[in-house]
Amino acid sequence: MENNSLELPSAYDLVEVDESEDIRTLAALAAAEGGHEGTLIWLKKQTAGQEWDGRPWYSEEGDLHCSVLLEPEFEQHRYGEIILVAAVSMGQALAQYLSPMTALGYDWPDTLMIANHVVGRVWVQHGHGHDGESSPWLSVCGSVNMLNSPEDFSIPAISVREAEGTTELNAEKLLQAFAREFITWINHWNDQGFLSLLDRWKVRGNQRGASCKLGSLSGTVHEIDSKGNLVIQIDSASQRTILLESYVKKYSG
Repeated sequence: MENNSLELPSAYDLVEVDESEDIRTLAALAAAEGGHEGTLIWLKKQTAGQEWDGRPWYSEEGDLHCSVLLEPEFEQHRYGEIILVAAVSMGQALAQYLSPMTALGYDWPDTLMIANHVVGRVWVQHGHGHDGESSPWLSVCGSVNMLNSPEDFSIPAISVREAEGTTELNAEKLLQAFAREFITWINHWNDQGFLSLLDRWKVRGNQRGASCKLGSLSGTVHEIDSKGNLVIQIDSASQRTILLESYVKKYSG
């Protein structure tokens, strides 16, 4: 069903879903069943969202959960670059409505932060049609805490309302802004190249020397290299490189 009150670029076909368990699963099923490029899914209520590791993603009605479907014509090893395209797009969309002094940033590679608290995530997954031979697809999903955040969570979290006090921003407005920004930044990535997009991500991204922890691995940020990979300084003698493309998941449902 289309919502005529939404002002979206003509490249999108909007699909609104009142309630479903998880935006990532919803998007993957739509893509695998033949959903075309430019399908924009807006999930109004997510009831059982999850992280990649199975931990629940806190959701309340009024939060933003959305996905854009793509039919990639570029090599699979570049799929990870779209994570940073999506993060920049959502970050730029949020920045339009946040106070200039709000500490909006990116935690490598897919997390949006306000004052070192999680406010949103983006996810990229890929697959083929049910026959396994159809053209490949990507789903670019995003969730943002608009109104509330979990009180008991292993990672400190915040919502847009909590960060801004009172705000006129809602899921509909942020969806419109993200849709516009995503077209802008995926075109920028395509025309200007990944390094130009990476430079934009680094403006708000992890800085050299900042502490970082990924699972059981902890250390400090040595660099985000030219391919978007995270290089962690474990101690004075050792480093580990975490590949950006490892954050793109293959859908096998």
